[in-house]
Amino acid sequence: MLTIRSEQIQALDRDFDDRLIEEMSLWLGARLPDAAADANAKRALQANVAEAIRRSRCCGLSTAADHRSYLLVSAVLGWDFHTRPQYRWIEECLSNPPPGAPGERMSDVLQALRGQLQSHGVSV
Repeated sequence: MLTIRSEQIQALDRDFDDRLIEEMSLWLGARLPDAAADANAKRALQANVAEAIRRSRCCGLSTAADHRSYLLVSAVLGWDFHTRPQYRWIEECLSNPPPGAPGERMSDVLQALRGQLQSHGVSV
């Protein structure tokens, strides 16, 4: 029988998190070139991505697609959007228990944001 110590699991988790942050930073940097314009911007982007992934996990999100959606919302509304009163509903929606899996709740948030943009005359 194979026994995995808790230290080994923690090391694997850290490695997974590091790779996820790197992957998501590259993904977002490709879509927002100014966010990764130089070494300082890349470090700031990685720090923001790491914090956004931590917050998205606190909301129950776990898939790469859900993390990407949360990152886009964070980048567009501001990395600290969760502290702004006009956007508190987003994390409330994501953090509320069922109905709906976390991914479905992320879709609900994206649809609500799309509706808000359209009500202001922004085509999406």
